Amino acid sequence: MLHSHNRETYENICELFKTTSRVAAVQPTGTGKSYLIMQLVKDNHECRFVICSPSNYIFSQLTDVALQNGISLANVTFMTYMKLSQLDESEIAQITADYCVLDEFHRCGSPEWQRGVQTLLSAVPNAKILGTTATPIRYLDSGRNMAEELFGNVYAVNMSLAEAIREHILPLPVYVTSWYSFKGDIEQLEAKAEQTGNPRLKQVLAGKIAQAKRMIAELDVGIDRIFEKHIPDRTGKYIVFCPNVERLKQISDECGEWLKRVNTKLHKYAVYSENSASQKQFESFKNDNDAQSIKLLFCVDMLNEGVHFDDIDGVIMLRATKSANVFYQQLGRALACSEKNKRPVIFDIVNNFETGDTAQQYASIMEIARTSGEVYDYEIEFELYDYVRDIRDILSELNDTFSNSWELNFELLKEYVNKYGKFPETSASYEGVLIGKWCASL
Repeated sequence: MLHSHNRETYENICELFKTTSRVAAVQPTGTGKSYLIMQLVKDNHECRFVICSPSNYIFSQLTDVALQNGISLANVTFMTYMKLSQLDESEIAQITADYCVLDEFHRCGSPEWQRGVQTLLSAVPNAKILGTTATPIRYLDSGRNMAEELFGNVYAVNMSLAEAIREHILPLPVYVTSWYSFKGDIEQLEAKAEQTGNPRLKQVLAGKIAQAKRMIAELDVGIDRIFEKHIPDRTGKYIVFCPNVERLKQISDECGEWLKRVNTKLHKYAVYSENSASQKQFESFKNDNDAQSIKLLFCVDMLNEGVHFDDIDGVIMLRATKSANVFYQQLGRALACSEKNKRPVIFDIVNNFETGDTAQQYASIMEIARTSGEVYDYEIEFELYDYVRDIRDILSELNDTFSNSWELNFELLKEYVNKYGKFPETSASYEGVLIGKWCASL
């Protein structure tokens, strides 16, 4: 049941449990954390287990692993962190367990769920606690390390995504970054330009906005052509991450136009909390093997973590995020330790690659072939297709112009010198601009 990398981790878990009651297993999504949990259940089938996770989808996956490997779940209780948080202390006190598994344990630091988890751990003081996650750091929560808080930094494994790719445990994805919201960005900039009371600044902005429009017209960044070029399997399966239900429905309607150059036969599924048919839709997507259609699973905040498949061909990111956890969880849906050896495609349509702290961390993947002091028998070629860098640069420059326009300040400086016959002192201002300070910064 276990791949070689997981056999080593499992042996570490068993060995550490001889001397400590809490062990963390940190390894990327798709590397087989579910199998570690089920192997522990199988080898201790006479013991009572409580397995906690953020969602029932994870329990469905664990159940599938158990069924495939003849593992009894008679002594296993599944409980979501939400359900645990809704129990009072007397109800939690009735829970008995020899082993407690905290899957996606970085979520245990959530204010909403933390109390229930701590109450459970207090109720089973003699239980062995196994924690599994791909991302123990809560980046948007002051960088809290939940492996340190819950497990005292006792690791059976602590593997990064870069390491998993370097060791051929996971495939290196093709990354395609684009941005389909230029029209809205330009309209916002035009509105800001119109509102400015400075005629010179308005003139400068008008020129730059016109330049951006020309560039967008000249560059062939049509999303339909991007999908046409980079979708490898025109009858494959793709997960589409949406920011909310309203956008999910809108994107579901639009995607036929986006994919018209790929395949006009689309099978569309949707999972979100308000959809009572989500579980059925999820299972239908998993089991859809139609050889003529492209399969799309649209989701909102339900498959970000803990759920993966061996036959996903890629993900389409339409949910913008500054959270490295969410970024990696979305990325991880396309990565799996599998014999199929295919390279999934990541379509980042909302510029997550350069948002927040995700870019710095994801850049480590690009550097893994250059690890100092280590030699590998292959070169890793990171494929990054960026169709909109030039446009992003000019839009960024446009936004900067509102607060610090070089052209405007230079024009004001020339007027100041012509009027006063000298360069301004550092404290001098002219027409509301600290022109002296600007000169000193050059």
